[in-house]
Amino acid sequence: KALTDFIEKHAIPPEGVRTGIILLGIGGGAPFIPIIVTTAKSHVGSSVGLMVTLLIITIFFMPIVVPRILDGTSLNSWDIAKSLLAIMLLPLALALAIKARFPGIAARVQPYAARLTSISIVVLMGAVIALYAEVILASASILPVIILFFLLAMIIGYLAGGRKQHARIVLAVGTGLRNPPIAILVASLYFPAQPIAALVPLMFAIIGFLILLPLAFIMRKQLSTGSKDI
Repeated sequence: KALTDFIEKHAIPPEGVRTGIILLGIGGGAPFIPIIVTTAKSHVGSSVGLMVTLLIITIFFMPIVVPRILDGTSLNSWDIAKSLLAIMLLPLALALAIKARFPGIAARVQPYAARLTSISIVVLMGAVIALYAEVILASASILPVIILFFLLAMIIGYLAGGRKQHARIVLAVGTGLRNPPIAILVASLYFPAQPIAALVPLMFAIIGFLILLPLAFIMRKQLSTGSKDI
């Protein structure tokens, strides 16, 4: 009995943590994948392609899976699909349409948009840490679970990249970062009784950046000094 109580208390994450981890596992295609890959001076085009592919799969896959694997939810697939289509797919489709219709304008705007996005993400991360510092510290006990999940996802992607260093970098970043914004969106809208379910993806995003940004600079140096066959 004592052993069972200990396992339930320390080895099995609370329901909200499990919900957050499941949502992260289902969702891929984080919008900041190209930023990390750009920092590493790796193949940005491949990272954008991976991001778009994962995002589109997530938009159609998550509404089907979430209501079926998360106990206690009365959601139907269309409820989640409407949110993801409106908030994720429409902006993506609009951006791709503008690029196809006005490639010259898109090419001129893209560097400024990318720089603005990078700055916005850094500012947003700083603001989130400052505003929710007490909540994050109070939830520090779930950090090992989040860190372990992130590292496992990143390692799987890295190993899947084969022998090409650029492929390893792109896949490690793509699988490691998952898609915290989508996980936060779904958790906030459809699991309000589990507030920690939205906190888990938020902490996951912060941890991901804290780990991947230094690694990106290290990989950048390795790529600049390594052989050309990468």
